[in-house]
Amino acid sequence: MVNTMPLCMVRGHPFSYHTNPKVQEFSAILGRMATLYKRQSDLVLPKAATVSGFLVLNYDIKNPPARRPKAYTGELEHIVQSADENSIALLSTVELHKIVVAVKEGILSKVDARNLLKKSGRIELIAVASRKHELLFALV
Repeated sequence: MVNTMPLCMVRGHPFSYHTNPKVQEFSAILGRMATLYKRQSDLVLPKAATVSGFLVLNYDIKNPPARRPKAYTGELEHIVQSADENSIALLSTVELHKIVVAVKEGILSKVDARNLLKKSGRIELIAVASRKHELLFALV
């Protein structure tokens, strides 16, 4: 059994009009994880613990959720790669809502939702097909 020690941060401001989350949001969780690694001799961590990060982001509130861009796109795409390399999940509140609704409507199982949330890098739930009122989703 693998022990994990997730470090979770929920970031965002009710008046955040930035079209991308701030770099400092990612830097904050990465810095806290680095501190944990540096202080392993001082801290009592579970045996064979794997430290991972989970950053929940709310941004670009001037746009409706369906029109908001993915987190850390364009010139900030390198942050997604860095997050993946450092076992940090990046989850926007828009994607979190999609996952919750998919589970509630029986489109996505709770097990699949948990597995999706255990990924690192940008977490996304993408609709790939539509039949009548039923949506089929692909885990990315």
